[in-house]
Amino acid sequence: MGLVPSAFRATQPPGGATIRAATAADFEAYLHVDSSAFGESPDLQAGWLRLLLGHHCATVAVAELDGEVVASGHVVTSDGRAGPAAYVGGIGVLPHARRRGIGAAVSSWLVAHAIDHGARLAHLHPDTEHAAGIYRRLGFVEVDGFDIYLPSS
Repeated sequence: MGLVPSAFRATQPPGGATIRAATAADFEAYLHVDSSAFGESPDLQAGWLRLLLGHHCATVAVAELDGEVVASGHVVTSDGRAGPAAYVGGIGVLPHARRRGIGAAVSSWLVAHAIDHGARLAHLHPDTEHAAGIYRRLGFVEVDGFDIYLPSS
């Protein structure tokens, strides 16, 4: 699915939830949310999540509810020959915090962050129809694929 800034429809976190950029101090909570949400081993996830959290082209967001980190996600930005773009991924919410709009709010925060930093295209790959519905409400549209043609040098 893809989104251009003019189509973006932001959503706010539900009452009591806050979203912010993660720091190194959030790593264990981030690892817990990601591993729990996606059913993966923390040992398997730790290496690449640590790299993602520290990469200059990535922003990891966490959502807190009543002082507990209950959701996370990331956006990776690029600015190559195809122009400034952002890939949103890893949106995970702990089971007890689902169905409240927190995942949509994390996604919205990440897209807004990318647009604020110059992205002209945001894209993602939802893994369920439910997730696709959330992204449609944010302004994403389904596309068969991205074919980017660049002039030869």
